[in-house]
Amino acid sequence: MCGRYNLIHDPAVWRLTRPIKVGKTAPFKPRYNIAPGQPVPVYRESGDGLELLDMTWGYVPHFVTDDHPKAHPINARAESAFEKPFFRDSMHKRRCLIPTTGYYEWQAQDGHKQPFHIHLPRQHPFLMAGIWDYRGGDESQPTVAILTTQAPMDLAAIHDRMPVIIPNELIYNWFEHPDNRLLMPVSSGVFEADPISTRINNARNEGPDVLK
Repeated sequence: MCGRYNLIHDPAVWRLTRPIKVGKTAPFKPRYNIAPGQPVPVYRESGDGLELLDMTWGYVPHFVTDDHPKAHPINARAESAFEKPFFRDSMHKRRCLIPTTGYYEWQAQDGHKQPFHIHLPRQHPFLMAGIWDYRGGDESQPTVAILTTQAPMDLAAIHDRMPVIIPNELIYNWFEHPDNRLLMPVSSGVFEADPISTRINNARNEGPDVLK
């Protein structure tokens, strides 16, 4: 799964294959400990380009109208999301991209869990695949989940799942003609994994010190 991530580069100025229109987003500041339930910047399709807006991380589909829904998953398994009724409609109609510069996973080691920061070389930004919907059909409450797939061999020892990564050059394919090849794991050796401080365990801890 992917339960925490960071974003240290402003997604409003990323160089993508489609133009970006900035919608309702908070003023950007680097975030090193993004946690479920928080507002997160998301790209969704908007005409000939992409719209950037904040969504709550924790997916609640439009047909769930409870004030306190029991299920608000932060992840959806790519292998089954096209078939599961909870995710199916959004997989077909409301795909999105979540910009990030790294995510975190925990590995069991000698009775404790060691956190790792998983990222591209030089912390180059990348795009995680996601799905979104309006909670209870309320357009003021967009929600999002990150799609996950099997981790490659070099990361599987830390955790057997990882986010689905959509390369910049395949953004069009993801929004217009998605197929299962886009949901496959990345190859070994693409990502780096660094052990970091357990400060990341507390969602209130923010700033670059969590990466030490």
